[in-house]
Amino acid sequence: VYPGTLYGDHCDEFVRFSLTQPADKISDAVKRIKKVVSSLWFNKVIMNNEISSTIIGIKHMTFAVENIELALKTYQNFLGVDKNVEIIDMPKSRTRVALFEIGNIEYQLCQSQDPDGRFSKWIKERGQGGLHHICYIVENLDKAIQGLKKVGAIFRECNACKVIGNHPHPEGFIAFLDNEAEGIEIELMQIYTSAELEKYSNYKGI
Repeated sequence: VYPGTLYGDHCDEFVRFSLTQPADKISDAVKRIKKVVSSLWFNKVIMNNEISSTIIGIKHMTFAVENIELALKTYQNFLGVDKNVEIIDMPKSRTRVALFEIGNIEYQLCQSQDPDGRFSKWIKERGQGGLHHICYIVENLDKAIQGLKKVGAIFRECNACKVIGNHPHPEGFIAFLDNEAEGIEIELMQIYTSAELEKYSNYKGI
């Protein structure tokens, strides 16, 4: 879609996975990608020079799934994901999670444990699972938030922590935008230093 480290480097994985999907699903995925890329808000905010200069990569992509065992097995069978990947229960958010990497990008498969859970509701609203949100790594989260607010961004409450804006999570300081790119949520993360990782170790399990 876009050349460069944020997009182009992982097109091969998308193509390989596409070969396993029915034609109608591929067509729908392509349409959604085009909409995201052409989204006026997305181009104004995320690709704005002031903001994009603070983004240094993608931390993870999170997929909402109805059956995490079946979804994980698909990635293992067709994309070579390690057979030893475990499904972890996150007690605070009441979510089952599988973590693995493809092309140096972390994938998170998430299934709510409750019918009214975050990912269950998201799937119910859309009729199927799929790409829920992308987490972008920023150098300075406070600076990124200030820049985003200048161009009209609004921040939403974190479902697990019930906090709006910058707050600690297991791997770094995060914030969720209330503005979506065609249904795909946007998360920002400032990854912890070694000292911060130890300081905020009690946030594990979210």
